[in-house]
Amino acid sequence: MDLSNPLYKNQGIHVNIVLFTVNNGEIDVLLVKRNNQPFVGQWALPGGAVYNNEDTNDAMNRELFEKTGIKNIDAKVFSVFGNPNRAPQMRMLGIGYIAVIDKSAISFIRKSQKTDDADWFNIDEIPQLAYDHNEMVSKALEYLKQQVWQGGILKTLFPNGVTIPELYEVYSKILGQNLDRRNFRKKLLNDNILQDTEQVVKYKGKKSSKIYKII
Repeated sequence: MDLSNPLYKNQGIHVNIVLFTVNNGEIDVLLVKRNNQPFVGQWALPGGAVYNNEDTNDAMNRELFEKTGIKNIDAKVFSVFGNPNRAPQMRMLGIGYIAVIDKSAISFIRKSQKTDDADWFNIDEIPQLAYDHNEMVSKALEYLKQQVWQGGILKTLFPNGVTIPELYEVYSKILGQNLDRRNFRKKLLNDNILQDTEQVVKYKGKKSSKIYKII
């Protein structure tokens, strides 16, 4: 590598997290409103630039905490965004992280040093975001659709266990289609992603349903 080559200069790395939750059958994503340039006043995904002395995972956790006050999130990389023009300041490689959480189990700050607000937005009502964050959200949703049958990505969404009828509503919303209930139940049980807790609950006041733990 020839470090004197000008094509290597003025490059950086962004980390951003697409934090999803499922609320009353609807998918929400957490956004923050920027109060600095560029894109001042626009909503964006939580995130920012990576320091030269830190790991990208550490940077993601630091930026999420600085912008929202949220910490200890189990997030994973879902894609890398490499368009050389994605940031107006300089060439910034974007690393996208994804997590699905139970929003009732966390709290977040509305305002930080670099943000004026933070809030959950319905996935169907997302405004024009800063940078390429609309593309990030779209790709994260596609990744979620691919991973949802593995089960693990939804573990933190149901920390106290979940019933199959409840999972049916979540899967139907994420996948954007009504699934065959009998085949859905059979697939979840056959794929061994659920562990029977030997407890039952009445879901939405209907007949008792078993509570499972996602493994």
